[in-house]
Amino acid sequence: MNWVRGFQAGIIEGHGFAHQSEELGDGFQMPGVFVVQKGVIKHAFVHKAPYDRPDYEEIVDCCVL
Repeated sequence: MNWVRGFQAGIIEGHGFAHQSEELGDGFQMPGVFVVQKGVIKHAFVHKAPYDRPDYEEIVDCCVL
């Protein structure tokens, strides 16, 4: 699934592929999406696998101010 998601993002969606560089940070660190309001985490999505994608509409719906 990692290869499929990488191909989709890099080729199909046109994001390309980056060259390895120390300036890019830790390539093995998992991403996450967090909504913080007044110092309180209102919503968190922590990726379990590199190909996970958060439901951005759900995030917006639950966190509309």
